[in-house]
Amino acid sequence: MKKFLYPLFILFILTSCAGSYKSINPTAIQYYIDSENSDTEMAYKYDVLREKGNKKYSRKELKARVRIVAVRITNTTGKTIKIGDNARIYTGSSEIRMWPSDLAYKKIKQTVPLYLLYLLLTPMEATTGDPYSGSSETFPIGLIIGPGLAGGNVAVAATANTRLKEDLLQFELSDKTIKPGETVYGLVAIPEMGFVPLRVVVKP
Repeated sequence: MKKFLYPLFILFILTSCAGSYKSINPTAIQYYIDSENSDTEMAYKYDVLREKGNKKYSRKELKARVRIVAVRITNTTGKTIKIGDNARIYTGSSEIRMWPSDLAYKKIKQTVPLYLLYLLLTPMEATTGDPYSGSSETFPIGLIIGPGLAGGNVAVAATANTRLKEDLLQFELSDKTIKPGETVYGLVAIPEMGFVPLRVVVKP
């Protein structure tokens, strides 16, 4: 590997390390925002990925122009409702089309093969020398650094992606049936529109 490329790989190492994932439990979140003019009792919280410490996914969330929002909905209508059917999420008078969990996951997951680029560090060598004798030794340090960084980051990213997917699927609200008086918690993926107010509209 050319020596002038080393600084680029150092920059890659410092900025492209895999991120871990800390699970989001909507039932344990303290909700500060209650919906106004909602047909059911609804509370929600934005920015849950970042607040939980998932900075890698939070950045990808913004780049993909999607927001993961934690919600709590209590059915106060006296009839059974179904999210996405006779009960839908609105902001003002406009309906918000929720992203399917699998699509949201594909948009914000970490690209695991990217971390195999660390293998390009494998040919790197470290040279030590004795200033008195003029002798020097070369050590193939890249054989340790390259595969080590690649394997470690691939494992971290793959595990984090799995946990993210499990959360999104476990707490998906699309097609969720809510009986009268029942409270459900979920994670919904909506298009990036800023921190707009949300509410539930129930069709007659």
